[in-house]
Order: sequence, then C-alpha cells, then structure tokens
Amino acid sequence: MITSIEALGLVAATLSAIMFLPQVLKTWRSRSATGLAAGTLITSTTCVTLWLVYGACVQDVPLIIGNAVNLACTLTLVVFKIRFAEPRPKSEPVAAPPRGRIMSRRTLVAVRTAPLGAPFWYEA
Repeated sequence: MITSIEALGLVAATLSAIMFLPQVLKTWRSRSATGLAAGTLITSTTCVTLWLVYGACVQDVPLIIGNAVNLACTLTLVVFKIRFAEPRPKSEPVAAPPRGRIMSRRTLVAVRTAPLGAPFWYEA
C-alpha cells in the first residue's frame, strides 16, 4: 500500500519529470535553440544528476524515476542546443583611422562601411 508521503513523492516526481517536456517539444518543432541558456542547461543537468545519484543511494524510487526522466529531457535540450545552434555571423574587420587625423562622422561611417581592402580614404 502506498502511503500519503509516497504518493506525494510520486506526484512531485511526475511533475518534475514532465517539467522540461514542453520546452523539448517547442525546440524540436521550431528547430531553434536560441532561447535556451547554456548556463541554465549545465546547471540543470548537474542538479538533476546529483539528485539521481542521491535517489539511487537512498533507494528512493520516485526520486530515481523522476530525475531519470528529467535528465533525459535536459540532455535532449543540450543536444538540441548544440545541433540547432545558429552560426555566428562573420564580421568584416573595421579599418582603423590613421593616427593623428580627426575624422568627421561621415568619413568614419565611410571607413566602417568600406569594402575589405579599400584604402582608408574610400568614400561610399
């Protein structure tokens, strides 16, 4: 017979286990992981792993089941974060103005937007 404390543990384990499921489904459908913070995923993975080890040490089935499912969801999000990562845009190097020359805003904008390899006096 399940005691009320065990039932409470099973409910908490179930809710904990499905906590990341909506995020997993959203990330899978959108194929975008831009809203996932790497620090949060690392912290969550570490936390859930420690709870899983603790649950195994004390032989608490609700802790083991809930955290195993939660760890699977969190690791899935980590894989999605890596797999769906958007490449960083390559920025062109900005030409530095010559030393000792005072530049107007127009000239500075022209220098920043000049094609790669253009001389510093290039006017757009």
